[in-house]
Amino acid sequence: MKPPKRARTAYLVFCDRHRPRIMDAVHPGPNAKFTREEMQQVTTKLAALWNNISAKELKEVKEEAAKHKAAYEMQKAAFPSALLKKLA
Repeated sequence: MKPPKRARTAYLVFCDRHRPRIMDAVHPGPNAKFTREEMQQVTTKLAALWNNISAKELKEVKEEAAKHKAAYEMQKAAFPSALLKKLA
């Protein structure tokens, strides 16, 4: 039995939303392999977008992250606590 995965943060929710578009801009093409430098460009662009996030979108991603956290907490509560302590 595997423990539940940790909840997505607001930043990760934001990155999930924008990563496909950024990746297509950096390296267009289906099934393309990214170089380390290209992945660094993607990460840098995502961080720049995050630093300029609108108040509306920030609220949206925080709300979605809160939903992820609530689901994680429910899964964690249903998981046997003895197993959680072993894994920590």
